[in-house]
Amino acid sequence: MDEISIPWPEKNDAPFKQGAYGPAQAHLDLLGTFTEDSIIAEAFKEAADRIVDNLESGNNLGYPDKFFFPVAYLYRHSFELGLKCIVRDGINLEIIIEDESVKNMLDAHNLHKLWNKARCILKKVWPDTDKDTFTNAERVILQFHKLDSSGQAFRYATDVEGNPHLENAPKLVDLVNLKKVASNLYSFLDSCSHGLSNA
Repeated sequence: MDEISIPWPEKNDAPFKQGAYGPAQAHLDLLGTFTEDSIIAEAFKEAADRIVDNLESGNNLGYPDKFFFPVAYLYRHSFELGLKCIVRDGINLEIIIEDESVKNMLDAHNLHKLWNKARCILKKVWPDTDKDTFTNAERVILQFHKLDSSGQAFRYATDVEGNPHLENAPKLVDLVNLKKVASNLYSFLDSCSHGLSNA
């Protein structure tokens, strides 16, 4: 009978060491860009896209069910970072004041509160924006918030008291559609953030 080789921690394992230069060498200080939440938001969104693309193309990743959780979390986190960029831009442009409530909001994960503040900023900068644009963006943000108001429900099966997360989630989710909807919202938030940065 053949021995089964199971990976196990080794004495010299060092997860963050610099390896040989190549396509998988991450440059964390490249031009200082990875200190920006907008770049990290893009990375979370792209990581989710790649998982969905691989599932859709039939690459043997396994059942799509288990991938809902990381995919939904990656998209949700990209939106959270995007909204926080807009709020910080609003502070930098002196549209809003960084009082205690804004600081607390930026330290938390509440998409609804972040969107309310971001929407106020966007309406002040672009008062003539089509109302439907804000309504459509809000609808998606609030659906993510409804399923995961704390930023933890896509990460853990239960809350700290053992209550199951996602009890009110739909039983079937089309991940390709999720990707499309998430991409639309991401594009909107990213465009707003770029516009504010150049205001």
